[in-house]
Amino acid sequence: MVQINWTIQARDDLKSIYNYISRDSRKYAQLQVLRSLEPKS
Repeated sequence: MVQINWTIQARDDLKSIYNYISRDSRKYAQLQVLRSLEPKS
């Protein structure tokens, strides 16, 4: 399995995405972040 090293900018972007979506729905913000972290095939 490949290890991915997240840059500070990438982590900040993911937090920003979460914060933006969570204004309407924390549930869907969390789902989007989890989807972003899932391994891609």
